[in-house]
Amino acid sequence: MTAAQSLTRLDLHEGVGVLDIGAGRQTAAPVVSQWIEELGAALDRLEAAPPGALVLRAGAGGWPAVGDPLALGGPLAPGTDGGALAALAARLAVAPFPVVAALSGVVTGAALALALAADLRLAASGTRLHLPESRLAAFPAGGAFVRLIGYCGAARVLGWLDDGGQVEAAAARDSGLFDAEIPPGAVDGAALALARRLLRPQTQTGGDGIGRAIRPRDAGLADPARDLAAITAFAGRGPAGLRRARARIAEVAEAAHLLPEPAAQAFAAVALADLLAAPECRAARHRARAAARIRLAQGAAGRPARLGLWQLGTDSVPLALAALDAGIAVVLGGADPGPVAEALTAIARRHEARVAGGTLSPQTRERLWANVDAGGTPEILSDCDLVLARCALSGPAPQTLVHALGSQTVLALEAGTGRPAFPPACHERPEQGCGGCAAFALSAPGLAEVMALPEDDRPAARMCQRLSRGAQTRALRAFDALGHCAVPVGLAERPLAEGVLFAAIAAAERCVMAGASPAAVDAAVCGWGLAEGPLATADRLGLAPLSAGLRAHGLAPGPLLLMLVADGALGRDAGRGFHDWRDGTARPSEGTADLIAALRAELPPRRTPDAAGIVARVLAECVDLGMRALQSGRVDRPGDLDLISVAALGLGPAHPGIMRAAETAGLAHLHALLAELAQEGARPATELWSVLLRKELQFSDIDAASADV
Repeated sequence: MTAAQSLTRLDLHEGVGVLDIGAGRQTAAPVVSQWIEELGAALDRLEAAPPGALVLRAGAGGWPAVGDPLALGGPLAPGTDGGALAALAARLAVAPFPVVAALSGVVTGAALALALAADLRLAASGTRLHLPESRLAAFPAGGAFVRLIGYCGAARVLGWLDDGGQVEAAAARDSGLFDAEIPPGAVDGAALALARRLLRPQTQTGGDGIGRAIRPRDAGLADPARDLAAITAFAGRGPAGLRRARARIAEVAEAAHLLPEPAAQAFAAVALADLLAAPECRAARHRARAAARIRLAQGAAGRPARLGLWQLGTDSVPLALAALDAGIAVVLGGADPGPVAEALTAIARRHEARVAGGTLSPQTRERLWANVDAGGTPEILSDCDLVLARCALSGPAPQTLVHALGSQTVLALEAGTGRPAFPPACHERPEQGCGGCAAFALSAPGLAEVMALPEDDRPAARMCQRLSRGAQTRALRAFDALGHCAVPVGLAERPLAEGVLFAAIAAAERCVMAGASPAAVDAAVCGWGLAEGPLATADRLGLAPLSAGLRAHGLAPGPLLLMLVADGALGRDAGRGFHDWRDGTARPSEGTADLIAALRAELPPRRTPDAAGIVARVLAECVDLGMRALQSGRVDRPGDLDLISVAALGLGPAHPGIMRAAETAGLAHLHALLAELAQEGARPATELWSVLLRKELQFSDIDAASADV
């Protein structure tokens, strides 16, 4: 569909206007603008000749994803006009005729703003509201946030934001936001029937039991003491990097309680503009756009309906819980029944705790538990759409697994160290094996690197590679549904996230050799956004395995690291490494200080880097590793590396990632710095630096050109 095609349609049925808002489901900014413009023109026609009532509907497929806040052209993205959306919703809210919204699918972004401006909302079973804006350090645009609070109260709405912003139909109905829940496929007819009853004041309810009373827009403001307490608590919670944004969101919630709606909406518009200009919101939107580009590039592959977790043990618990919450059935399996039983117990206890805490109903718990199955042989996985498995990538175990799966089942094997070698069954006779094989690495908290088979010119391997690329796409969509940041990467011996982390550690060691203390280095980099100092991380990982890991990523261990290993200072478990850990916390180590002094005495004098210099050095070496991944084709976009680096380094919510940070610091400056660091043992800058500087390109130019957005 192109922007020149109509995205909406207005009809009249026996005095009732029917506005179909679901013809266009794209999210690019021009489409959002066209969608709002068409809806404004429809309202012009309706206001000129008012119908008795108006039905908003989307038809098959659910309400459109136009204006998804997490997509490339949502109402929080540059180039979209949030003011136009707010004005449209305000017109709808005061229309001279009642408005009935027939909701279905996932209602979010610009579509949510319209739904909340309606007078009555009927929802098909399974309809969900999605409020992801708090992840972007913002709140729902277009007047939706103030109207939500008016209908439901701040305590409930802020609780939804903290719980991830997913509001199921039952919760929306219980809060009074949905006036009725309708069987799937019948919501449009029910909305039209209700609108016709609104033409007849004497008819209070129909045969379906749906009343015609319109809920007051301030019905949720009846308990201000409770809500104001919730607002105060919301402002004080959350990651430190988001406290300022949360405080501003809390101010808007307070305004929704204390001011008339027009004044509250005006206050919210100013607050949203402030938030969108703040660095934490810009960083979050950049990461959201990077993730959206990955989804766009992967095409229309759906998430699995049934997920197998084979021999993942207790590591399967968070994956299973996320899958169940996403409506995905789970099959747990493994040759050893002990870990499977432990995982089942952990899942049950987690659900019990949620029931006790009031965040999960007993009925929903039973429904979720009915979607869990378990067994000890691979055959139990045969009807799964996707299987995530931990087993050796060669030998009889994966062979048996491949042959036990259905012809449409996708298999993703966990990649350990060493270059993944896929089961011969995937190569030799792929038409008789599973539906494709990929590899994955849970290489950092919340991050999944997903790999396809390497290119191979052998005719027998071509089908396998085609299946593998499809398997990679399916696995990416599955991890995305499970709440992971899922990034496609090329095959390699070690995860890319590990390489980014190790590059930061190598750069941090060079800072020490240049004159900074280990404590100063960690403090400077933590001040830049890392959750843990790189030298403290090195001590936690262990310096001996770290040396081997550095070499695997083409990074030479520095002299201090080698001397510490030789001296038996192997890290935190040994009581000493870069820091002294004998009392359980990182403190300056006299032994390490003596080694540093001895090594520095053999080097020419260097200028000790200050905090800004330390950060620049670490950033330069991390970005160079990212440049090498781009140059080799291991990743497709700089934005992918931003997503990886945020997880790998534990960067805070206000951090956009290393590649976008490099743009801010200046590529020319970092390139010149790398030339200096090469004299200290760092790798020379890879060729891609010179190409970008010569063509005056930024990473954002590559991101924008990598997908049709």
